[in-house]
Amino acid sequence: MVDCTHTPFARFFFSRIHPEPYDAAASDWSFPEGNAMLDSNQALTWIVLCRDRARFEREFPQLRLERLSYFPWLGYLLSGGVNLRSLVPRFAAPLAAAADLLVRPLDPLFAIHWHIRIRKVEGATAR
Repeated sequence: MVDCTHTPFARFFFSRIHPEPYDAAASDWSFPEGNAMLDSNQALTWIVLCRDRARFEREFPQLRLERLSYFPWLGYLLSGGVNLRSLVPRFAAPLAAAADLLVRPLDPLFAIHWHIRIRKVEGATAR
């Protein structure tokens, strides 16, 4: 899956700029319901798979977290993301992709999405 990450920039971006809630201090894995378009907690994958990892492993022994890796972020932001107008003309897209490679060492600070791979383990039973 692809979801929001928990880097310093992502925390700022999702808690102050993005319309959906981002509550890294949530005490549990649920969120309030009321507006179907905004019912969420963008910090939930970080909460479940990082902060509460021991609980995740205890409650879901049949699942193994195999991968958490950052997605390119600079090109995504320059492209306007999902909802905004692109800041980069189409012909410059290859330059934005090259810039993503150059800033890769900054991913732990600025990435806003990550790729998560979870695999069901054969023979393990759910609790």
